[in-house]
Amino acid sequence: MDGLIDKREVIIDIPEDLEFKQWSRCWIHRIPRNLRKVNEDSYTPQLISIGPFHHGKPEFKAMDSHKDKYKEELFKRIPGGESSKRDEIEKRIKNFISESAEDIRGRYAGTIDLQDPLFEEMILRDACFILEIFQRNDFLEESMTDYILSTPWLRKAVKLDLLLLENQLPFDVLQQLYDHFRTYLPAAKAPHSSVAHRMHPFLRLTCSFFKDHILTQSDWEKFADIVEVKHFTNLLREFWLPKKFMKKKFGQEDMGDKRYLYSATKLDKAGVTFERADKGTSLTDVKIFKAPILKFVPAINCMQLRLPELKLECDTECLLRNVMALEQCLYPKEDYICGYIALMDQLINTSEDVEFLVERKILTNLLGSNKEAARLFNGLCCKIPREKSFYAHYYSELNTFYENRWNVTRATLKKVYFKDLWTGSSTIVGLFVLLFTVTATTRNVYLR
Repeated sequence: MDGLIDKREVIIDIPEDLEFKQWSRCWIHRIPRNLRKVNEDSYTPQLISIGPFHHGKPEFKAMDSHKDKYKEELFKRIPGGESSKRDEIEKRIKNFISESAEDIRGRYAGTIDLQDPLFEEMILRDACFILEIFQRNDFLEESMTDYILSTPWLRKAVKLDLLLLENQLPFDVLQQLYDHFRTYLPAAKAPHSSVAHRMHPFLRLTCSFFKDHILTQSDWEKFADIVEVKHFTNLLREFWLPKKFMKKKFGQEDMGDKRYLYSATKLDKAGVTFERADKGTSLTDVKIFKAPILKFVPAINCMQLRLPELKLECDTECLLRNVMALEQCLYPKEDYICGYIALMDQLINTSEDVEFLVERKILTNLLGSNKEAARLFNGLCCKIPREKSFYAHYYSELNTFYENRWNVTRATLKKVYFKDLWTGSSTIVGLFVLLFTVTATTRNVYLR
């Protein structure tokens, strides 16, 4: 609930060389200082550095030898009998990196303190590591013999590091490098989907590698509408957005005095029904339904809030924080994920709210306790400005419904007298007994 900040606070750190760069091409940002202070571990790689922001730090030296090995193995995929061909391709790839170096630098916000030769070698080595591990992951035989992929905790840590905002390479650079090797690589596997077969092979490899972090794993159709993937963090955000958000822009509304929303348990007491959306529904696809017939008759005026299922695991906070930081830096007017988390923050005040949403199958809590889940949601919006939201009208409708005393009274009567089949049956029988008693008494009085 502490997601609101003073307007004087600045959410984005301004890079020193802003005036020298085409800002619209800066896709990879450092996490703003005020966000990093809230939870530094969520934004910092644990095992491997990718790109320039964490390059050369001593804690990542151990993985550098693995990068060199993966790079060497990737080039070995070019047939051994064609050493001249291998040299030619390696030269072509290095020339591509050299020619693209200035453009690649321009994708990073801020100053990069690396000379061109070191910068180009870093990009090539990191890119080759990603291509090789993606390729191994796509084939069971190779993944079973790979040290990283066959070690569960290590595989999970590397995947998580590759999704951090500060740990990215431009996606189009990776895709173009893949095309240089494509002739010598086994065809990327694809699920049984006509859309998946139309995707670029490297995008299929990427989706396959990160499938554990995709909340809608079966929804391959949305990828047909992705025009541009900037990097892996950006792709994760696309996974979480409903397909229609990629085709149509929705305007934000001023929050004004609508920043406060009653909690899930309070709304439940007023008769708002909480339902889990259908399987495969994207994370931000929140909907409100009202009774369409006789809606002006108070007795049957009802409201349903339909929310997609969210699984809370140990890495959920890290992934959400990085995507939210990406939106603040790159999509301040399309911050759908931030808006969704702010909505959930308002709905969840206590562990009782978490327990209620777990019972409704909206949350799957694997964090160990409902209190920990409540803490997670109440802290995610810290230092995130909430002046506008795509869900502002939901706040207004839900609060208005709760503040109608008749709705609260009706819901209370329903919970007390019709909470289940037996209670409802007893209530109806009691009403009939009362009706017959009153009728009999009245008749006796008049017959006298």
